[in-house]
Amino acid sequence: MPPVNPPDVPPALPPTVLPPAEPAHAEHDDADLAALIELSRPRPVFRHIGTVVTLAWMTIFVAYFLPAQSVARGGVMALAFIVGAGGVFTLWALARAFRVEQLELDGIEDALALKQYPQAGARLEALLGRPMRSAQGRLRAMILLATLLTRGRRFEAALQMYTHLLEVERVAGPGGAVVRLGRVMAMLQSDHLYDADRAINDLRRLIDRGGLDAEMLAADAPPTAGGPDPLPVAGLRLIEMYRDIKTGHFREAIDVFEASRAILRRGLAHRCAEALALVAVAHDLLDEPLLAAQRFAEATLLQPVGELIWRYPEVDRVARKYPIVRPPGEG
Repeated sequence: MPPVNPPDVPPALPPTVLPPAEPAHAEHDDADLAALIELSRPRPVFRHIGTVVTLAWMTIFVAYFLPAQSVARGGVMALAFIVGAGGVFTLWALARAFRVEQLELDGIEDALALKQYPQAGARLEALLGRPMRSAQGRLRAMILLATLLTRGRRFEAALQMYTHLLEVERVAGPGGAVVRLGRVMAMLQSDHLYDADRAINDLRRLIDRGGLDAEMLAADAPPTAGGPDPLPVAGLRLIEMYRDIKTGHFREAIDVFEASRAILRRGLAHRCAEALALVAVAHDLLDEPLLAAQRFAEATLLQPVGELIWRYPEVDRVARKYPIVRPPGEG
Protein backbone atom coordinates (compact mmCIF):
# COMPACT_ATOMS: atom_id res chain seq x y z
CA MET A 1 0.00 0.00 0.00
CA PRO A 2 1.49 3.38 -0.98
CA PRO A 3 2.23 5.81 1.86
CA VAL A 4 -0.36 8.42 2.75
CA ASN A 5 0.93 11.96 2.58
CA PRO A 6 0.52 13.99 5.79
CA PRO A 7 -1.52 17.20 5.34
CA ASP A 8 1.55 19.44 5.53
CA VAL A 9 3.60 17.47 3.03
CA PRO A 10 3.08 18.03 -0.72
CA PRO A 11 2.11 15.03 -2.84
CA ALA A 12 4.93 12.78 -3.93
CA LEU A 13 6.71 14.02 -7.02
CA PRO A 14 8.36 11.88 -9.66
CA PRO A 15 12.11 11.80 -9.10
CA THR A 16 14.00 14.43 -11.00
CA VAL A 17 16.40 12.93 -13.51
CA LEU A 18 19.42 15.14 -13.88
CA PRO A 19 21.16 15.33 -17.23
CA PRO A 20 24.71 14.00 -17.17
CA ALA A 21 26.66 16.54 -15.18
CA GLU A 22 29.97 15.69 -16.75
CA PRO A 23 31.18 18.45 -19.06
CA ALA A 24 32.74 17.52 -22.36
CA HIS A 25 35.95 19.18 -21.22
CA ALA A 26 36.26 16.73 -18.31
CA GLU A 27 36.27 13.65 -20.56
CA HIS A 28 39.96 13.04 -20.14
CA ASP A 29 41.55 9.66 -20.61
CA ASP A 30 44.70 8.67 -18.78
CA ALA A 31 46.96 10.36 -21.34
CA ASP A 32 44.99 13.63 -21.12
CA LEU A 33 45.25 13.71 -17.34
CA ALA A 34 48.96 12.90 -17.42
CA ALA A 35 49.48 15.72 -19.93
CA LEU A 36 47.62 18.23 -17.76
CA ILE A 37 49.64 17.16 -14.72
CA GLU A 38 52.90 17.78 -16.57
CA LEU A 39 51.89 20.95 -18.40
CA SER A 40 50.70 22.61 -15.20
CA ARG A 41 53.99 22.30 -13.31
CA PRO A 42 55.16 25.80 -12.28
CA ARG A 43 58.33 27.13 -13.87
CA PRO A 44 61.23 28.12 -11.57
CA VAL A 45 60.76 31.84 -12.27
CA PHE A 46 62.06 33.03 -8.91
CA ARG A 47 65.46 31.51 -9.68
CA HIS A 48 65.64 33.77 -12.75
CA ILE A 49 64.54 36.79 -10.72
CA GLY A 50 67.38 36.07 -8.31
CA THR A 51 69.76 36.12 -11.26
CA VAL A 52 68.41 39.50 -12.38
CA VAL A 53 68.79 41.00 -8.90
CA THR A 54 72.34 39.61 -8.63
CA LEU A 55 73.27 41.18 -11.96
CA ALA A 56 71.88 44.54 -10.81
CA TRP A 57 73.99 44.48 -7.64
CA MET A 58 77.08 43.40 -9.57
CA THR A 59 76.77 46.28 -12.01
CA ILE A 60 76.40 48.77 -9.15
CA PHE A 61 79.45 47.23 -7.45
CA VAL A 62 81.51 47.55 -10.67
CA ALA A 63 80.37 51.15 -11.12
CA TYR A 64 81.58 52.03 -7.62
CA PHE A 65 85.22 51.42 -8.64
CA LEU A 66 85.04 53.42 -11.87
CA PRO A 67 86.04 57.12 -12.04
CA ALA A 68 83.20 59.35 -10.91
CA GLN A 69 82.96 61.33 -14.19
CA SER A 70 83.76 58.55 -16.63
CA VAL A 71 81.43 57.63 -19.45
CA ALA A 72 81.82 53.96 -18.49
CA ARG A 73 80.45 54.62 -15.01
CA GLY A 74 77.44 56.40 -16.44
CA GLY A 75 76.80 53.50 -18.80
CA VAL A 76 77.18 50.91 -16.04
CA MET A 77 74.81 52.82 -13.75
CA ALA A 78 72.29 53.09 -16.58
CA LEU A 79 72.58 49.35 -17.14
CA ALA A 80 72.10 48.74 -13.41
CA PHE A 81 68.99 50.90 -13.48
CA ILE A 82 67.58 49.04 -16.48
CA VAL A 83 68.31 45.63 -14.95
CA GLY A 84 66.87 46.68 -11.59
CA ALA A 85 63.78 48.18 -13.17
CA GLY A 86 63.35 44.99 -15.20
CA GLY A 87 63.53 42.94 -12.00
CA VAL A 88 60.94 45.15 -10.27
CA PHE A 89 58.63 44.95 -13.29
CA THR A 90 59.02 41.19 -13.41
CA LEU A 91 58.14 40.91 -9.72
CA TRP A 92 55.08 43.12 -10.28
CA ALA A 93 53.98 41.05 -13.28
CA LEU A 94 54.42 37.81 -11.33
CA ALA A 95 52.44 39.15 -8.38
CA ARG A 96 49.66 40.26 -10.71
CA ALA A 97 49.64 36.89 -12.52
CA PHE A 98 49.51 35.09 -9.16
CA ARG A 99 46.54 37.23 -8.11
CA VAL A 100 44.75 36.60 -11.41
CA GLU A 101 45.31 32.86 -11.00
CA GLN A 102 43.86 32.91 -7.47
CA LEU A 103 40.82 34.83 -8.70
CA GLU A 104 40.36 32.30 -11.51
CA LEU A 105 40.45 29.43 -9.02
CA ASP A 106 37.88 31.25 -6.88
CA GLY A 107 35.70 31.65 -9.96
CA ILE A 108 35.98 27.95 -10.80
CA GLU A 109 34.97 27.03 -7.25
CA ASP A 110 31.95 29.32 -7.58
CA ALA A 111 31.04 27.71 -10.92
CA LEU A 112 31.17 24.26 -9.31
CA ALA A 113 29.00 25.45 -6.43
CA LEU A 114 26.49 26.82 -8.96
CA LYS A 115 26.62 23.52 -10.91
CA GLN A 116 28.00 25.25 -14.00
CA TYR A 117 30.02 22.17 -14.85
CA PRO A 118 30.84 22.79 -18.54
CA GLN A 119 32.19 26.25 -17.74
CA ALA A 120 34.17 24.97 -14.77
CA GLY A 121 35.62 22.13 -16.87
CA ALA A 122 36.70 24.44 -19.69
CA ARG A 123 38.31 26.91 -17.28
CA LEU A 124 40.14 24.14 -15.41
CA GLU A 125 41.47 22.67 -18.63
CA ALA A 126 42.74 26.08 -19.74
CA LEU A 127 44.34 26.72 -16.34
CA LEU A 128 46.07 23.34 -16.11
CA GLY A 129 47.09 23.36 -19.76
CA ARG A 130 49.95 25.78 -19.08
CA PRO A 131 52.50 26.25 -16.28
CA MET A 132 50.76 27.58 -13.21
CA ARG A 133 52.15 30.37 -11.06
CA SER A 134 52.26 28.54 -7.74
CA ALA A 135 52.51 24.97 -6.51
CA GLN A 136 49.64 25.53 -4.06
CA GLY A 137 47.40 26.90 -6.79
CA ARG A 138 48.21 23.89 -8.96
CA LEU A 139 47.26 21.46 -6.17
CA ARG A 140 44.03 23.37 -5.64
CA ALA A 141 43.21 23.15 -9.35
CA MET A 142 43.96 19.41 -9.41
CA ILE A 143 41.65 18.82 -6.44
CA LEU A 144 38.92 20.79 -8.23
CA LEU A 145 39.44 18.68 -11.35
CA ALA A 146 39.15 15.46 -9.32
CA THR A 147 35.94 16.82 -7.78
CA LEU A 148 34.58 17.66 -11.22
CA LEU A 149 35.43 14.20 -12.55
CA THR A 150 33.66 12.60 -9.60
CA ARG A 151 30.67 14.87 -10.15
CA GLY A 152 30.60 13.70 -13.76
CA ARG A 153 30.71 10.05 -12.59
CA ARG A 154 34.14 9.56 -14.19
CA PHE A 155 35.26 7.62 -11.15
CA GLU A 156 38.31 5.88 -12.63
CA ALA A 157 39.72 9.19 -13.86
CA ALA A 158 38.96 10.78 -10.49
CA LEU A 159 40.76 7.92 -8.75
CA GLN A 160 43.79 8.49 -10.96
CA MET A 161 43.88 12.17 -9.98
CA TYR A 162 43.33 11.52 -6.27
CA THR A 163 46.03 8.84 -6.27
CA HIS A 164 48.49 11.19 -7.97
CA LEU A 165 47.77 13.89 -5.39
CA LEU A 166 48.45 11.49 -2.51
CA GLU A 167 51.32 9.41 -3.84
CA VAL A 168 53.21 11.90 -6.03
CA GLU A 169 52.29 15.36 -4.76
CA ARG A 170 52.20 14.09 -1.14
CA VAL A 171 49.22 16.21 -0.13
CA ALA A 172 48.88 16.01 3.66
CA GLY A 173 47.13 17.69 6.57
CA PRO A 174 43.50 18.83 6.22
CA GLY A 175 43.82 18.99 2.42
CA GLY A 176 45.16 15.44 2.38
CA ALA A 177 42.21 14.27 4.48
CA VAL A 178 39.76 15.81 1.99
CA VAL A 179 41.61 14.15 -0.91
CA ARG A 180 41.55 10.78 0.85
CA LEU A 181 37.82 11.14 1.52
CA GLY A 182 37.15 11.93 -2.13
CA ARG A 183 39.28 8.98 -3.21
CA VAL A 184 37.43 6.49 -0.99
CA MET A 185 34.03 7.81 -2.13
CA ALA A 186 35.11 7.33 -5.75
CA MET A 187 36.17 3.77 -4.88
CA LEU A 188 32.75 3.02 -3.40
CA GLN A 189 30.91 4.56 -6.32
CA SER A 190 32.96 2.50 -8.78
CA ASP A 191 32.45 -0.69 -6.69
CA HIS A 192 36.10 -1.11 -5.62
CA LEU A 193 34.72 -2.30 -2.31
CA TYR A 194 37.76 -4.21 -1.05
CA ASP A 195 40.12 -1.29 -1.71
CA ALA A 196 37.59 1.10 -0.20
CA ASP A 197 37.35 -0.93 3.00
CA ARG A 198 41.13 -0.85 3.47
CA ALA A 199 41.20 2.88 2.73
CA ILE A 200 38.43 3.49 5.29
CA ASN A 201 40.56 1.77 7.94
CA ASP A 202 43.43 4.09 7.02
CA LEU A 203 41.10 7.08 7.29
CA ARG A 204 40.02 6.01 10.75
CA ARG A 205 43.64 6.05 11.87
CA LEU A 206 44.10 9.46 10.30
CA ILE A 207 40.90 11.16 11.43
CA ASP A 208 39.63 9.29 14.49
CA ARG A 209 42.95 8.42 16.12
CA GLY A 210 44.97 11.62 15.90
CA GLY A 211 46.86 10.98 12.67
CA LEU A 212 45.71 14.27 11.14
CA ASP A 213 47.06 16.32 14.05
CA ALA A 214 50.36 14.42 13.80
CA GLU A 215 50.60 15.29 10.10
CA MET A 216 49.98 18.96 10.86
CA LEU A 217 52.64 18.98 13.58
CA ALA A 218 55.10 17.40 11.13
CA ALA A 219 54.33 20.26 8.74
CA ASP A 220 54.85 22.87 11.53
CA ALA A 221 51.13 23.71 11.51
CA PRO A 222 49.10 23.84 14.74
CA PRO A 223 46.41 21.17 15.23
CA THR A 224 42.80 22.25 14.97
CA ALA A 225 41.78 24.16 18.08
CA GLY A 226 38.69 23.04 19.96
CA GLY A 227 38.79 19.40 18.91
CA PRO A 228 38.75 17.67 15.54
CA ASP A 229 37.58 19.48 12.43
CA PRO A 230 33.96 18.36 11.90
CA LEU A 231 34.24 18.23 8.10
CA PRO A 232 36.60 15.23 7.73
CA VAL A 233 34.91 13.43 10.65
CA ALA A 234 31.47 13.91 9.08
CA GLY A 235 32.85 12.91 5.68
CA LEU A 236 34.21 9.69 7.14
CA ARG A 237 30.88 8.88 8.83
CA LEU A 238 29.07 9.44 5.51
CA ILE A 239 31.52 7.15 3.73
CA GLU A 240 31.09 4.46 6.40
CA MET A 241 27.32 4.65 5.94
CA TYR A 242 27.61 4.31 2.17
CA ARG A 243 30.01 1.39 2.53
CA ASP A 244 27.51 -0.36 4.81
CA ILE A 245 24.70 0.25 2.31
CA LYS A 246 26.82 -1.10 -0.56
CA THR A 247 27.77 -4.23 1.41
CA GLY A 248 24.30 -4.99 2.80
CA HIS A 249 24.98 -3.97 6.43
CA PHE A 250 21.89 -1.78 6.69
CA ARG A 251 21.51 -1.82 10.48
CA GLU A 252 25.16 -0.79 10.86
CA ALA A 253 24.53 2.18 8.53
CA ILE A 254 21.62 3.27 10.73
CA ASP A 255 23.73 2.89 13.87
CA VAL A 256 26.48 5.09 12.39
CA PHE A 257 23.90 7.74 11.50
CA GLU A 258 22.22 7.75 14.91
CA ALA A 259 25.55 7.94 16.74
CA SER A 260 26.86 10.75 14.51
CA ARG A 261 23.89 13.02 13.83
CA ALA A 262 25.41 16.05 15.54
CA ILE A 263 28.78 15.83 13.78
CA LEU A 264 27.04 15.16 10.44
CA ARG A 265 25.02 18.36 10.80
CA ARG A 266 28.05 20.40 11.84
CA GLY A 267 30.41 19.01 9.24
CA LEU A 268 28.16 18.64 6.19
CA ALA A 269 25.59 21.45 6.67
CA HIS A 270 22.96 21.06 3.93
CA ARG A 271 24.82 18.03 2.57
CA CYS A 272 23.60 16.21 5.66
CA ALA A 273 20.74 15.42 3.25
CA GLU A 274 23.00 12.74 1.77
CA ALA A 275 23.26 10.95 5.11
CA LEU A 276 19.49 11.27 5.62
CA ALA A 277 18.82 9.82 2.17
CA LEU A 278 21.19 6.90 2.76
CA VAL A 279 19.64 6.09 6.13
CA ALA A 280 16.21 6.23 4.45
CA VAL A 281 17.45 3.58 2.02
CA ALA A 282 18.65 1.45 4.94
CA HIS A 283 15.28 1.71 6.73
CA ASP A 284 13.44 0.84 3.53
CA LEU A 285 15.59 -2.24 2.91
CA LEU A 286 14.91 -3.33 6.50
CA ASP A 287 11.15 -2.93 5.86
CA GLU A 288 10.74 0.09 8.13
CA PRO A 289 8.64 2.33 5.85
CA LEU A 290 7.59 4.95 8.42
CA LEU A 291 11.18 5.73 9.39
CA ALA A 292 12.26 5.57 5.74
CA ALA A 293 9.56 8.08 4.75
CA GLN A 294 10.49 10.42 7.61
CA ARG A 295 14.21 10.44 6.83
CA PHE A 296 13.61 10.78 3.09
CA ALA A 297 11.31 13.77 3.62
CA GLU A 298 13.99 15.40 5.78
CA ALA A 299 16.59 14.72 3.10
CA THR A 300 14.59 16.18 0.22
CA LEU A 301 13.77 19.25 2.31
CA LEU A 302 17.50 20.02 2.39
CA GLN A 303 18.58 19.03 -1.11
CA PRO A 304 16.82 18.37 -4.44
CA VAL A 305 16.00 14.72 -4.95
CA GLY A 306 17.60 14.65 -8.39
CA GLU A 307 20.92 15.71 -6.87
CA LEU A 308 20.66 12.92 -4.28
CA ILE A 309 19.90 10.30 -6.92
CA TRP A 310 22.76 11.53 -9.08
CA ARG A 311 25.21 11.14 -6.21
CA TYR A 312 23.77 7.87 -4.91
CA PRO A 313 21.75 5.78 -7.39
CA GLU A 314 20.48 3.67 -4.46
CA VAL A 315 18.28 6.62 -3.44
CA ASP A 316 16.12 6.06 -6.54
CA ARG A 317 14.29 3.17 -4.82
CA VAL A 318 12.99 5.40 -1.99
CA ALA A 319 12.26 8.30 -4.37
CA ARG A 320 9.77 6.03 -6.13
CA LYS A 321 8.02 5.01 -2.91
CA TYR A 322 7.95 7.93 -0.47
CA PRO A 323 6.82 11.59 -0.53
CA ILE A 324 9.29 14.16 -1.77
CA VAL A 325 9.41 17.58 -0.09
CA ARG A 326 10.79 20.35 -2.24
CA PRO A 327 13.49 22.51 -0.63
CA PRO A 328 12.36 26.10 0.10
CA GLY A 329 12.59 28.24 -3.01
CA GLU A 330 12.57 25.34 -5.45
CA GLY A 331 9.82 25.73 -8.02
